[in-house]
Amino acid sequence: MVCRSGASGLIPSLLGGTVFAMASHGSDQLIVQRLLACRTKAEAQKALIASGFVVVVQFAIFLVVGLALWGWYNHATPAELGLTRDDEIFPKFIIEGLPAGVSGLLLAGILAAAMSTLSSSLSALSSSTVTDVVAKLRRTPMTKDDELTTGRIATIVWGLLFILPATFFRSDEGSIVVLALGIAGITYGGLLGAFVLGIVNKRARTLDANIAFLCAVATNAFFFVMEKYVVGEVWIAWQWYPLLGVLVTLAVGGLLSLRHSSPAEVEPLDRAV
Repeated sequence: MVCRSGASGLIPSLLGGTVFAMASHGSDQLIVQRLLACRTKAEAQKALIASGFVVVVQFAIFLVVGLALWGWYNHATPAELGLTRDDEIFPKFIIEGLPAGVSGLLLAGILAAAMSTLSSSLSALSSSTVTDVVAKLRRTPMTKDDELTTGRIATIVWGLLFILPATFFRSDEGSIVVLALGIAGITYGGLLGAFVLGIVNKRARTLDANIAFLCAVATNAFFFVMEKYVVGEVWIAWQWYPLLGVLVTLAVGGLLSLRHSSPAEVEPLDRAV
């Protein structure tokens, strides 16, 4: 399952990318909360389809920028430019190749885009915390004021949790984009698998999905940690993490659901995690 360059990397990229997109656009609260803002189901479907085309254009622009930088530096490698990783090429061009005003505007745009992504992530996490955790644990229904106060507290807590790992994180090799996609793939497979489990397995309960989700995350995290910090060798390429997570979730959740009675006598799984 190791992904290598060339044609052998095309299949895992297509399959893994498909499952990754299904998880990120179909079960991740970050995207789902935007679809819920649409007035009708048809509008949400159109927005989701349009997002696919926008992403294609977006990555096409990234590739064009990469080719332009490759030509600007006369096909030089990062090492020949005195850099330690590929991600340093664009910052080098911003600092050395652009006028001061233009480089400042570009950096401001990058920071604005980053703030937008962080705010959406915090909003999604706080919303899930209030709806799926706090509201479920309370014996009495939450009022609008309770939801607002709890949401603000959850946003602060999640913001601090974002800062802590970022403070200690260090990576001087590889691509930050690949690393970020690999980390996201650790949880995306289990997340999508939990939702699929609730759809295809009528015996499965929320506890079954939660346990299966944790098993999927633990499995992918094991391979990730072993590759990055122990053996230094790729056992399973990061493109396979989402699909592996789905399979582990369905397998573990399916086995756990066997301990329940017939579907008519149990409450079906209406919300995964």
